[in-house]
Amino acid sequence: GELRFAPGDSELEIAVNVLDDNIPEREEYFRVALKNPKGGAEIGFGGQVTVFIPTNDDAHGVIGFAQESLYMEVEELDQSNLISLSVERRRGTFGRLTVHWAANGSLTDIFPTSGVVSFSEGQSVAALTLSVVADGVPEVREHVTVSLLDVTTVGLEGPALAEAATVDPRRAHALLSILANGSPYGVVGWHLDSLFTAAQEPE
Repeated sequence: GELRFAPGDSELEIAVNVLDDNIPEREEYFRVALKNPKGGAEIGFGGQVTVFIPTNDDAHGVIGFAQESLYMEVEELDQSNLISLSVERRRGTFGRLTVHWAANGSLTDIFPTSGVVSFSEGQSVAALTLSVVADGVPEVREHVTVSLLDVTTVGLEGPALAEAATVDPRRAHALLSILANGSPYGVVGWHLDSLFTAAQEPE
């Protein structure tokens, strides 16, 4: 564009539109420079400005459990068995993340009961792995809730933390339902003395 100073003008303004594209992006910048002055004017020291556009549109991601991991029914087997919950990173995948999680409920049935899930640059899915502990004790159906507590965007500090990754509260909790095992209500059957019984036919 072109700026025209009339006699007596000492200051003019220009407008630059920053477009909303809803695409996760890291910090960007552009420069606006003055050039080709006419009418005897000269360009001084402040002939160029730099405009910064902060990281935007969840560039570092929004963390939550995948839909198929929000509720799972699992069995306690004869030996401890591993289960895996999928943790998703939606929107942007810039930067490295650490996500802290903890479980509550029937904690004697799983191991570990807390931990960390990590995401590397560009990674969108990570696994949270637990063991269902085999204890040989008859138990009714029990429940464990695994919660994503917080997320740290590695390397961000100060004002940049405003654009850090976040946890989606709608997908922050996964419910594990551990099925009844070991015949908790008992096993019914005939006593050995009654398996073979002789009876006289009445006259």
